[in-house]
Amino acid sequence: ESSAWQVLGEQGFSGSTHDAYQCLAVYNGTPYLATRGSDAKATLYKFDGSNWSPLGTDGVSAGTAFYPTVKFDKNGVPHMAFSDDGNSGKATLMKYTETGWEKVGEAASKSKAEYLSLDFSESGISHLAFRDNWSLRRTTVMKFASATNAEIIAGEKELLLWPNPGN
Repeated sequence: ESSAWQVLGEQGFSGSTHDAYQCLAVYNGTPYLATRGSDAKATLYKFDGSNWSPLGTDGVSAGTAFYPTVKFDKNGVPHMAFSDDGNSGKATLMKYTETGWEKVGEAASKSKAEYLSLDFSESGISHLAFRDNWSLRRTTVMKFASATNAEIIAGEKELLLWPNPGN
């Protein structure tokens, strides 16, 4: 029985020097690491048993990424949140799809966000917490509300939308 720490893949593998922030998540036994890639942009690495490789594109943020975090939703879809220097440091949430990374809504903060934390409700709604420079560097918690985040109303058999078509 071993009681020593073991390096997974190459030690110091990430592409950017001075990785001050990263977040590790393990999903179905596979480690994932949200950090900066080779261009200092947000990158999610996946460990394949011997090597770390970017999941999708290496560098998905518009600019330098700060405070990257990763979480998997109830369907196993990886989501990565980060402060994007390419968008005034605003909190950005992206999810990985069959076609690559896509933004989840607009930026969650009005200005620079720091120390991001991401989680999901039991029903799958994204929640972000961060130190909010807009609010004098106090904590703000946001949830993503979209047209598809609909609650089921017991007993209702019909849904009418007006005007139709509408936004």
